[in-house]
Amino acid sequence: MINRYLLIFTLAIPLFCSAQFDEIDEATVQIHSDNDGRFSNLETLNKNFEGVRVVTLGEQTHFDGATFDAKIQLVKYLHEKLGYNILAFESGYFDCSKAAELLAQRKSKGILKEAVFGVWDNQSLAELEEYILYTQKTAAPLIVTGFDSQFSGSLSKKYLPGDLSTFLKAIGASKIIKDPDWINFESALQRQIKYSNFYKKPSATDTLLIGKFARKISDFISNNANAANQKENEFWLKVVSNLSNDSKRRYSNENFRDSIMAENLLSLVEQRFKNEKIICWGATSHFLYNQKSINSKEYETFIPMGEYLHQKLNKNLFTIGFTSYKGKAGSIITHTLNEPPKESYEGQLGKKGYAYAFTSFRKTLANEKIDADIESRLLGNRFQSMDLNHVIDGIFYIETAYPPRMN
Repeated sequence: MINRYLLIFTLAIPLFCSAQFDEIDEATVQIHSDNDGRFSNLETLNKNFEGVRVVTLGEQTHFDGATFDAKIQLVKYLHEKLGYNILAFESGYFDCSKAAELLAQRKSKGILKEAVFGVWDNQSLAELEEYILYTQKTAAPLIVTGFDSQFSGSLSKKYLPGDLSTFLKAIGASKIIKDPDWINFESALQRQIKYSNFYKKPSATDTLLIGKFARKISDFISNNANAANQKENEFWLKVVSNLSNDSKRRYSNENFRDSIMAENLLSLVEQRFKNEKIICWGATSHFLYNQKSINSKEYETFIPMGEYLHQKLNKNLFTIGFTSYKGKAGSIITHTLNEPPKESYEGQLGKKGYAYAFTSFRKTLANEKIDADIESRLLGNRFQSMDLNHVIDGIFYIETAYPPRMN
C-alpha cells in the first residue's frame, strides 16, 4: 500500500511542475531587444503601471551590471513614455537633493557619483547621468532625489555645513550659529558624514550634540515658519531629522534604517513631489513586502521599507525585482551563478530560452494559481523559497548576468 502511494506521488510530481510552469508562462511576456541591446516592446508592461505612483526597481546584489543596464532602460521608458519624472535613490537624502540642484545647472559631469553610494560608481551610472543631463534641457527634466538617512557621497561633505549655515542666516536663526557649541557641532557633523556608512558608532558626545542642534533648528523652523518658504522649510526639517536619525542608527535595531527610509520616501510622495510619479532605485531586499512569506530566518524579524510602503500605498506601488538564469556577478572579485534548480523561477524561465522576460504577479487569473512556494534567487543571488505572489509585484528576468562595467 505504501509503495502504491509513493508511486502515485512520484508520478504526480512532473504533472504538478508542468502545471506550475504553465501558470508562470501565462503571466510572463518576452521582452525583445535589438542588436544594440535596446528593449523594443516595453509598452507590453504598461498595464502594470496604470494608477501606479511609485515604481521600485530592485537588484539582487549591488554588483550586477546586466541588472543596472536593464534598470536604466526602464528608467528612460518610465520617464519618457509614462511620465515618471522623479528618480529616488537608496542614497543620501541631502546628497541626492544637492546633486539635483547641480545637475539642473548642467555645469559639469560626474555629479551623480558624488551623490550615490560607491557601489553604483560604474559606466552604467555615467550613462544614466548623461541621460539626466539631457533631460534638463527638456520640458520634463528627470529630477534626482534620495530616501536614505545615511550620507552616501562627497556632496554632503562639500556642501552640507555651508548650506545649513546659509539657510539658518536667511531665516533669521543666526542665534543658533552663535551658540558656543556650534563649532563642536560642525566637527561632529563632519565626523557623522565621514563615518555614516561605516560600522562604527558615533561617540555619545557627538550624538548628543547632533540631537541638541537638530532640535534647535527644527523648533526654530516650526515656530517661525514662512509659508512662502514652505518647500525649503520642509526640506531642511527632513535634512536635520535624517542627521539626528543617522547619529542614532548604530544604537538601534536592524529595522531602524528601513523604517526611516520608508518615512523619507513617503514624505517625498505626499509632500515634496505630491503631484509627481516616482521611480525608486535600490536593493530588492529593501523593496519587498510580506517578508514572512520568504522561508528564511533573516526575514523572520527584519521589516523592509517595502512593507511600510505597501501598507500605505497599496496598489499605488509596483515593486520589481531582477534575476538571471546564468552568468557572472561581482565587482573586483566575480563569481559564476550556480545552475538554477529545474523547478525554480529561473529554471522554469530558462527552459523558454528568453534573453529577457517580465513576469507580473499582480493578481490575474494566471498568477492566482502560481504555487505559493517557489525557489528564486531574487535576494543576494541565493536560492530561497518564497510566495512570489505576495512579496513582489513583478520580476524582470535576464538570461545572462554580467559584472558592472567599471570606470
